[in-house]
Amino acid sequence: MNEEEDELENSLYFNLLKNEYHKKYQRAIDNGWTICVPVGTRLAGIPIDESFVDQHLLRPTRLPNHFVSTYSRELCLHKIEKNVITFIGRAKHNMLDDQDDPVDEEVILEDILKYNIDAETDDFCTRILSIEKGYNNQHQPYNILIVEHPILSSYRDPPENDDIVTALVEDHRTATEFLLMLSEKKTFCLSEAENILSYLKSYQYKDVQDMKNVIKHIIQSNWAIVLRRHSNEYQRDARFQKRLSLALEIYVLHGLHKIIYDKISEDFNEYFKDYSHLKEKIDALNAAGATPDQLGVRKDLAIMLAYGVVELANLDATIGPHARLNCLKSSFEMAIAEIKGAVAESASKNDTDDEVTLNMTIMPEDLIQICTYLIVKCKCYTLFQDLYYIENFVFSLNPADKAGYILTVYKSALENIDKIDTNNLPARNKKIKTEMDLDDLSDYVLLRNNLPHY
Repeated sequence: MNEEEDELENSLYFNLLKNEYHKKYQRAIDNGWTICVPVGTRLAGIPIDESFVDQHLLRPTRLPNHFVSTYSRELCLHKIEKNVITFIGRAKHNMLDDQDDPVDEEVILEDILKYNIDAETDDFCTRILSIEKGYNNQHQPYNILIVEHPILSSYRDPPENDDIVTALVEDHRTATEFLLMLSEKKTFCLSEAENILSYLKSYQYKDVQDMKNVIKHIIQSNWAIVLRRHSNEYQRDARFQKRLSLALEIYVLHGLHKIIYDKISEDFNEYFKDYSHLKEKIDALNAAGATPDQLGVRKDLAIMLAYGVVELANLDATIGPHARLNCLKSSFEMAIAEIKGAVAESASKNDTDDEVTLNMTIMPEDLIQICTYLIVKCKCYTLFQDLYYIENFVFSLNPADKAGYILTVYKSALENIDKIDTNNLPARNKKIKTEMDLDDLSDYVLLRNNLPHY
């Protein structure tokens, strides 16, 4: 087996073409057309569908060395010369359905000029790596071209340094900045987002579930509309899809914060009464000056946790479910970072004692006790409502990722508070600081600036 045959034999696309799209493959062979097979490494992330297959099956025109794709809704003209395929232009067309006669190039060029779609502007070339020749049952020749990458630029990835596929989108500010970037490309305008907000603010919702469904549907519908305004390479780029979806979601839900939160409070007033006793318990624990070790944090991990406390204290002031999720995540991360810092310092002083270091490893059950202290210290009386708000209105939330796990830890911490006997707390470790000094504040600011982004 030679190198070209080996490439075809191992090509997932070529095997897909011969099996799932066998009729198209056989039709190309029967008509003596040219079959283009991009190398596998250039197909990562590209959806292989009928249009992709048709764009890579080329039929001859009456002009030497010029070929046209077999995609019925879009006619693409290519020139094959000196082991290079050069894209010439494209036009919307429907004359190729089940029609095997060669297409007159004049018709093609007339349509390209008429529709003014990419005519002579793309200048996209694909290198032919090798050619496999074959003959059909009528002894007509056909060619299989192994090419360097897909023969249309629409199947290329955007550059790695393209701002709109690498931009950080995590809060209202960065979401707004992202949408403004799209307005510069004339694919979106912030006034559209404001129109969406106006519509959703005036909508008469039946209940919270109806509110969730309507808002989610409107955001997803507008995501699809805006996505279609972009070129194919952006439409199929998962990075861009995710950022566009998240930016629209954050921007819209930030603007609907009060309406949603009030509706949740109203509809679930009776349900949330089950948590009313938590306020009394949290107040009693604070009145007793409960320290982390008294609330279940292991003694070798029990430190002030001031950084996490300061962060979580901002929860009620944040606007929107994404902002509240970010606050919970950063508080969690700050507390863990503070403990790891203390563990590392302690381990350096006991570097010959492996048992001490091992014992200070943070286990999953430790995380629940740590969050228990954060909730109590920050007096998060309505955290149960915030968790419901986040889980139902952060549509991009994946329960299986780190953010989903952190929410589960906070929920377990709420349940843990319910089990604490406020009248029978264990003895307090007097070595644990309870207030921050200036050095602590400085360390907090430095640590916060180095938190990971999600």
